[in-house]
Amino acid sequence: MNRKIFVIFFCVFSNLLLFAQNDNNYSNITNSNVIKLLDSARLYISNTPSKSINFAEEAYSLSQNNNYYLGKTLSLKMLAAAYRNLDNYSKALEYLFVALKIDNKEKSDVNLANTYNDIGLIYYRINNYEKALESYLLGLKNAEFSGNSKILSNLYNNIGAAYQVIGKFDDAELYLQKALRIFEENKDSTGIARLFNNLGYLSETAGNNQNALKYYENSLKIKLKLNNKLDIANTMQNLASIYLSLQNSDKAINLLQNSIELANSINNKKLKADAYLLLTFCYFYKRDAKQSLNYRNLFFKTSEEIKRDDQARKIAELLVKNKLEQKEKDNLYLARLTNVQRYYMIIIGVIFTIVVITLIILIRNKNSINKKLTESSIQLKKRIEFIEFLSNSSSNLINVPLNEIDNNIIHFLQFLTDFNDRKFVALFTYSQQNNSLTLKYKFVNPDFIFDAKEIVFDNRKNEALPTLFFDKPITYSVSDNTIPGLSSDYVDPEIRTILFIPIKIENKLWGVIISGTTLENDFHNEELINIFSLSGEVLSNALKRKMNEERLVFYSKELEEINRSKDRFYSMISHDLKSPFQGLLGLASFIISEADNLSKDEIKEFVGNIENSAKNLFGLLENLLNWTRFELGRIQYYPEKFYLYDLLEEIENLLMGSAKKKEINLNFEIDKDFTLVADRKMLYSILSNLIINGIKFTKPKGMVTVSAQKSLSNIIIKVSDNGIGMTNNQINNLFDITNINSTPGTNNEKGTGLGLLLVGEMIEKLKGKIEVTSAIGKGTCFIISLPQ
Repeated sequence: MNRKIFVIFFCVFSNLLLFAQNDNNYSNITNSNVIKLLDSARLYISNTPSKSINFAEEAYSLSQNNNYYLGKTLSLKMLAAAYRNLDNYSKALEYLFVALKIDNKEKSDVNLANTYNDIGLIYYRINNYEKALESYLLGLKNAEFSGNSKILSNLYNNIGAAYQVIGKFDDAELYLQKALRIFEENKDSTGIARLFNNLGYLSETAGNNQNALKYYENSLKIKLKLNNKLDIANTMQNLASIYLSLQNSDKAINLLQNSIELANSINNKKLKADAYLLLTFCYFYKRDAKQSLNYRNLFFKTSEEIKRDDQARKIAELLVKNKLEQKEKDNLYLARLTNVQRYYMIIIGVIFTIVVITLIILIRNKNSINKKLTESSIQLKKRIEFIEFLSNSSSNLINVPLNEIDNNIIHFLQFLTDFNDRKFVALFTYSQQNNSLTLKYKFVNPDFIFDAKEIVFDNRKNEALPTLFFDKPITYSVSDNTIPGLSSDYVDPEIRTILFIPIKIENKLWGVIISGTTLENDFHNEELINIFSLSGEVLSNALKRKMNEERLVFYSKELEEINRSKDRFYSMISHDLKSPFQGLLGLASFIISEADNLSKDEIKEFVGNIENSAKNLFGLLENLLNWTRFELGRIQYYPEKFYLYDLLEEIENLLMGSAKKKEINLNFEIDKDFTLVADRKMLYSILSNLIINGIKFTKPKGMVTVSAQKSLSNIIIKVSDNGIGMTNNQINNLFDITNINSTPGTNNEKGTGLGLLLVGEMIEKLKGKIEVTSAIGKGTCFIISLPQ
């Protein structure tokens, strides 16, 4: 019996020695292998972060076994950078805080400074600028101890950026200038160019366009020598933005066209989209509607391409990750099989009974491993199939004609329903006004019920849709009764779990995908969450494209209507200008030919008619010129204090002839010392046009009255007449260029309607309001309210 125990002990001890030897061999892996793994991780950090994570995790494991400090901290920072590129900021911070703990223990100033800097970058990216600044400043203390100029310059630059975002521009400039001095001392042209660009952006943010212009130009000079096309194009766009602010559209357009050429040469769609957007505004300010619309269409198209490329990258990355996971599990399976064989060979030399027992245990383990790996493999294949469907659907929804998008969305929902035994998938649109969801599309398994046409949330009961505040899917258990707004009347009683997927368009909640399953606690798997998040993005892109195309159709029709209205308006103006000139020329020719036969009184009468026609024509031309200036944005607002009665007397002198001719009484119910502050020229034009309008549409021996009064914060001026009045339809179209009409006066006076259009635009410029009240046969009253 003692001998048997000895044999068993010997076998167990031999195995322990064997495992210890294997561990020693593993721990003897050199630190150079860790560096090689980190170099491999760095290669994939930007394009395939998931692959970079695999290399970094292996490097960290080796570093821990060898207690290699530098390898551990560098591996953790590489993992943080990879998760940051995957937008998993909480995971990135988790790794960085572990690295910070290790760096503090080792008391390495350079590594501590770098770690604090990386933590600050994460906080900056998630818009927690106070935390970012705090981390940068902690990093700066360690960097100053180390004397490392590279990390010092990076921290100065990042601190400046953080101060800029929170509005402390003086502090921001102080730190950016410190970074600039380091680059200048080291004669680092790339760093100098970057800092000039950052200082330019700071000046632009602070509203100092001249300083921004100087910094951007200096940055561009250096970048042109370095010949980095990406940096050159970026700085050209920054310069274009400044020139656009300075109303120099031509220079801005030239720079943007050059930046587009550079963007094409390096195939950078983001740069092109930014340039198209700026060109849209450039041509808008130049009043070139056709070019502005063209570049706006190019911007929408390029933005969609960027979104599609980004989505394809995510899908491809997910495919690679799943295939790598499958490969790793296959390798694990083979490795475990190898271990089984090794154990079998070791134990075969031991006591027969131990061999039998061990074989039984190993066979059971093997079956369990095979079962688990088989199930995992099936799941992975199913996910890969789903991701491939997402990729195809993404292309289809972008490329199909507009009228086929709805059918493709229904097909997409059908696939979602079939995947992982979904029982229904419904897409709702969200209304912020009444806090409700309205059914847009749905696909329901024939054996189940889903009949929620509308879901309304009661604010009094604090019911609110939680997905309004999250950017990823959320699950609810029916058994917990935690599903907001969904009554049991709407869904089949067998449904156990509901999934909410928010659909956001232009950073606003557009709607929600609601999906149900009979499984308890479904969707707790992170991989499934990511897959259904991508589903939401695919539908979001399709819906955004549909909305944008519908907008383009609407805007195109609207622009065409505006152009037609302007053409009609200009035609009417030219006709109304032509008629007075013909009258003037006719009277002048008649006086010249009949001068010897006409008496002085007759000549005086004819000349008076010419004078009145010339005054009316001058008023029309002046209105046309002012309206054109408004259209070009060249009318400036110059407020001053003046007496309103004096202004009205000037208008009366101008219009006395027209008023006397129709025996219209001009009545000014205003004190002579009544003062106000406004742009005198604009108010002169507003009141003269309104009084002219009153004279025109008042019958002979009528009256036009002007009155004014002051309230606590406004001046109220009323111009009223007892003329023919207007209908509600005429009042609604008074200040609308698309419905402007020339209506003859009570003595068949001609006009264009331009005067009232100009009145509306000038009052808007004065930040005032105008109201119109009128009754047919009783007269009209214009009420102007100007702020004081």
